[in-house]
Amino acid sequence: MTLDDLGGQNYASTTEVAALWDGADPRTVRRMAEAGEIPSIRVGVRYMIPVSWLRQQMNGSEPAAEPTAAEPDLDQLADR
Repeated sequence: MTLDDLGGQNYASTTEVAALWDGADPRTVRRMAEAGEIPSIRVGVRYMIPVSWLRQQMNGSEPAAEPTAAEPDLDQLADR
């Protein structure tokens, strides 16, 4: 999966984020969102991550639309 696959979406699910992060486990992404390690909003029982933040983290092309918590190191995330 690539960022282009998200099209015009404003938010991505934990499953989509995990796929972007080279097959990380969606449960890890959810735990990070719950802990405030990555920016997210809660919709019912789901955590949604801003696509603008993902773009900024992955290629620096777009500023974050929302204030973020401490930004994680993507290499460190991949090791989880």
